[in-house]
Amino acid sequence: MIYPVTLSQARGGGRSRFKSDSRGFTLVEVLVATTILLATVAVVANIYLTSIASVNKASNHMVMNRVVPSLVDGIQLSVREGAKSGQTALSNVGVEWDVGYQWSAVVLESNSAPQYFSDVERRWVKSARKYQLWQVTLLLERGDTRREFVYREFAWGPG
Repeated sequence: MIYPVTLSQARGGGRSRFKSDSRGFTLVEVLVATTILLATVAVVANIYLTSIASVNKASNHMVMNRVVPSLVDGIQLSVREGAKSGQTALSNVGVEWDVGYQWSAVVLESNSAPQYFSDVERRWVKSARKYQLWQVTLLLERGDTRREFVYREFAWGPG
């Protein structure tokens, strides 16, 4: 046989399962929790964005470092050819392996080689060849990353 159950009996005999003064979170508690959550998300997002920028910059530096040896070889060849033809300033611009480059070279010093004693002529002989000391400035650019290298190159001039 089925007995009818009233609504108050189904709810536990008219007694509430919770304390009568418990009504959930207050507005202040919700605001404090939301502020803490948003501050945490902002800090984590900032760390993430900083790490992405660092990885991108490191990647750009690695690609630029990979390009430097071939560029230096080309610059060295250009300086030696320029010195043989009597030039005192050289430059070039281009792109290699997605890296933009610009270099310039100028003669810092030019002088004759030191005298040497010739066994054949039995006297001190001054060399007609002149050495040149060049200063080379190489600027590399990839994305928003720029690097500058300044070094010196030695070459023999005409004579």
